[in-house]
Amino acid sequence: MKFVMVAFGFALCTCILLSPEVIFDPERVIGRDTRDLYDHLALLDQWSLGVREWSFPTGGSLVPPDIFSMIFAAPFMSLGRGVAFDIALWIQLWLCCMGGYFVGREAGSGLIGGVAFGCSPFVLGQLYTGETETMNGWTLAFLLCVYLRNPRSLWVGVWLTLTCIGSWYYGMYACLCWGIAFVWHVFSKGWDNRLLYPIFLFFGCIAIPVVIYASILLEPDQLFRGPTMLNYLDVNPRALANFSVDLAAWFGYERVDVGHDDRLGLTILLLSCIGMYSLIKEKNTKWRLLLVLLLGTLLLSLGPILHWKSEPLFSWMPYRILAELPIFSLMRLPHRWLVVSSLFFALLASRGGRGLAFLWCVLITFEGIYINSQGRFSVGIQAPRIIDVYDGPVLELPSRTMTGDLRGKYLLWQREHRQATAYSLLMQ
Repeated sequence: MKFVMVAFGFALCTCILLSPEVIFDPERVIGRDTRDLYDHLALLDQWSLGVREWSFPTGGSLVPPDIFSMIFAAPFMSLGRGVAFDIALWIQLWLCCMGGYFVGREAGSGLIGGVAFGCSPFVLGQLYTGETETMNGWTLAFLLCVYLRNPRSLWVGVWLTLTCIGSWYYGMYACLCWGIAFVWHVFSKGWDNRLLYPIFLFFGCIAIPVVIYASILLEPDQLFRGPTMLNYLDVNPRALANFSVDLAAWFGYERVDVGHDDRLGLTILLLSCIGMYSLIKEKNTKWRLLLVLLLGTLLLSLGPILHWKSEPLFSWMPYRILAELPIFSLMRLPHRWLVVSSLFFALLASRGGRGLAFLWCVLITFEGIYINSQGRFSVGIQAPRIIDVYDGPVLELPSRTMTGDLRGKYLLWQREHRQATAYSLLMQ
């Protein structure tokens, strides 16, 4: 009964946070007016691995960036694309809270874990970016939960697979953290063959998706692969200031030049310090590994160049090593590492605040809402009536204006008028 009440409470609170009048408005969607938002809206029901109506006349191949949003939205598409998109976003936020709740129960207070992760500045900030795959942090939370219960469990392999399918960024984060934890376990407790069971299951489950993804990625007409991190370092290092965490944000600096939120909640930090102290005092051997992973993910989120208020300070951060690796070099958004840090903070906070759980939950919630005080962004998506008379391939102009990129809107309109268009995804 308690679990049902918690689940319902999180569902109600997240609905209020996102605003029901926006969620169920078919002509408005949650988010800022960004190219990412329109791209993801256009891809919401694009279930094929190829599309002929985009990038006309050649078309191209693609992989849906957020399969879980597509699954969650599918039953509600009859209510309108905007409503389906918002409900999927609502479900993802609710699952982040529930994932944090289960993680918190393993260390202390489930309520604090759910609120600390679901209302973390990173998660609330990503709500409005349009990058819906970044809301798949709940897969990481459930993965961490099953790992804390039993690192030898086959469920570890299952959730690692789901994490990779939901977001290959998050999947790579999980694989790297799991690999470090595996090595740590071997050196501290000795070899255990049972630790390999989830690995074998993971490789067996992920093999087919990897082959499909890799084959499309290598096709000359693919529509989603962009420059590598090394390309940015060589050609446009200034752009990395927008892709990485700014160190000043951890000291209260509010960035207005980016859509993501890099700040850390003071209440969560306080409870995390208390939680870490509690683990050390109780001589829990996991605190060293947890500290290494937390500091490591925070360091990686700063990117290959350290920035202070958008100005470069130091050019040889550890992320440069990661950027040299074959797969990690494709990851151009270091700030997303904060999702892992936020999850570890939630774990520690649930330990540190378990004595006055309800009070701490209220403080965390209000601080998260205050940090995102400019939140509750929504934009209209109603297409102009002129699209009803389109007949044949279309080239809308202008493609860009002084205030933004309009190509995403044209892709979204294409999903309504169904005529071929010359435009394609963000990377094209």
